[in-house]
Amino acid sequence: MSTIRIRTAINQNNAAVSMIGSARYNEAICMLKASMRQFQKELRSHAANDNVHSEPCATAIHHLILQSATTSLLDRGDGSNDEAGFLYDQAVFIPQRVSLERHIATHVVSSIQIFNLALALQLKANATKADSRLRDSCLRNAMSIYRLVMMLNGSNGLLSMIVLNNVGLIHRACKNHDRASECFSRLLAIWMVSPVCAKYLEGMIHNALGWYDTSALPAAAA
Repeated sequence: MSTIRIRTAINQNNAAVSMIGSARYNEAICMLKASMRQFQKELRSHAANDNVHSEPCATAIHHLILQSATTSLLDRGDGSNDEAGFLYDQAVFIPQRVSLERHIATHVVSSIQIFNLALALQLKANATKADSRLRDSCLRNAMSIYRLVMMLNGSNGLLSMIVLNNVGLIHRACKNHDRASECFSRLLAIWMVSPVCAKYLEGMIHNALGWYDTSALPAAAA
């Protein structure tokens, strides 16, 4: 991908991040879809090559996630005030001056755009109260796109934990208890061997442990 195309994609991503931050989810979704459509061949290439350059890509994405974490996200990081569970709702911003090697830039930028698209769909679903069909459609689409994020970035501990947390919440909202349990189990497994230390991880671990406290323990005998 050319340097100009990468910079254009970064600009489009960051415009979508701003839209997500102001709850303009439809605009963000359209922006990200249009941007991704322009380099879908590169996306297919990365999918086919299964985590090519995984370590440098994971490191770059990890740092961009940490840099994007907002004060409000950190303030509610323990998850104690979220009845529906702690949702990681911070879209990932890419600074224009970010230093990305040419051979990993396509993977990093496209992966972040895909994550932001899934997040925008999930937030749109959460904001949709009156139309249950639209809400369910958005949640299904978000799950499908989160799966693509995992396929491209399975080695990225922090991104994987965020995706598993958010998908677990979708399954919980849809009463898919077995799949929610699977997501939270995988989240805990990654967390136990992860060097990542961030306050908002408390919210995700609160979700996972809370799930087992209330849903996954054996029922008392009658």
